[in-house]
Amino acid sequence: MNERDYQLIEDYLNGSLKASEKAEVEARLLQDNAFAKILAQQQDLLAVVDKKVEDDLRLLLAEEEVKLSNNVTNKVSSPTIPISRWLSVAASVVVLITVGWLLFRNESSPNGSTLFTENFTAYTNIIAPNRRGENDESRLSLAFLAYDNKQYPKAIADFERLKSDTLKSELTFYIGVSYLAINEIEKGIITLKDDAIDSKFAMEKQWYLALAYLKKNDIDAAKIALNKALHLSTDPVLGRNVSELLDKVNSIE
Repeated sequence: MNERDYQLIEDYLNGSLKASEKAEVEARLLQDNAFAKILAQQQDLLAVVDKKVEDDLRLLLAEEEVKLSNNVTNKVSSPTIPISRWLSVAASVVVLITVGWLLFRNESSPNGSTLFTENFTAYTNIIAPNRRGENDESRLSLAFLAYDNKQYPKAIADFERLKSDTLKSELTFYIGVSYLAINEIEKGIITLKDDAIDSKFAMEKQWYLALAYLKKNDIDAAKIALNKALHLSTDPVLGRNVSELLDKVNSIE
């Protein structure tokens, strides 16, 4: 979601869009679940505001009706509702709509922590996959079995003991990912940066570094890592994920 998306939603709900823009919004509603969800949330917000306005006006009119009845009984001329009361109600409506929309925008806008949560999953074990029916009890397989079972502290300790010249880069990468999985963000960054120049998992390392920086809300560092990942692109699926995440990061105000 970017600034134009929010403006489209606002204009759509107040009926001020051109026909072409209205068609664009309605097409987005069918294709973009996130866009449709935010528009629905804003509709709900406006419904709450409308209910509040209706209740306030009903209360105001009821009060004036009581006054009118009392004045008729006392043969006093009928009063009119003071303009200040109407202005007060109108002002409250404006405040409700403005504050509600700003809160809605802030809650809906992406931030680093939510982007980390939405995008982080531990990297697949492609070094020593544990296949059903096999009983490989080598130290490497047992280390990755712990990793696959989300026993990340044990996996980290095992990987550290197993690092050798031939698997140093690969195991260092999985150590970094494991640190991120248990929210040890600083250790994850240090581990991944220390090995970031190696060609093995180069794109993937930048992806996870970007996620770690987002968790820390270091948006500029996340952008740099994502752009490096695009430059190193070797995986078309991950490349699409990187591009989509970069768009979201660029929309953070």
